[in-house]
Amino acid sequence: MKKETNYLPIILVSILIIGAILGGLLIYNNFKNYNVPGNNAQSPDYSAKIQTNAGVASPSSDISNSKINPATHDIKISGYAFSPKSLTVNAGDSVVWTNEDSVSHTVTSDSGSELSSSFLSKGQTYSHTFSQKGTFSYHCSPHPGMKGTIVVQ
Repeated sequence: MKKETNYLPIILVSILIIGAILGGLLIYNNFKNYNVPGNNAQSPDYSAKIQTNAGVASPSSDISNSKINPATHDIKISGYAFSPKSLTVNAGDSVVWTNEDSVSHTVTSDSGSELSSSFLSKGQTYSHTFSQKGTFSYHCSPHPGMKGTIVVQ
């Protein structure tokens, strides 16, 4: 009787060995370009990025690129009010207003034109990304008693 040879374990071990060799080569190629003693490769120049972010931004400067992980904050429009009425965010963060009332509302800057939504019907949203530090007061155009403030740090 002829005994059948099971090649599956041999194939699996061969694949693991080849994968380990290829993985090692990939890791080697990724690290060989770093500037280590005996290696003449140039390291990347990060000085411009560090220098740009090292300074303190003034309230009027645009600092949206210095924010690494911007966040999104929600403001509900309900019962003829913005909730929360006041919100503090970081430069680069976004704020999303959602109208939960059955009547239309707007998000309109008290001064300037930073915030200027169209009429928002129930369920509609308006979003704005704040790239400059400062305090931004706003209201609802058809309901001027509805007021809110965004403080950007």
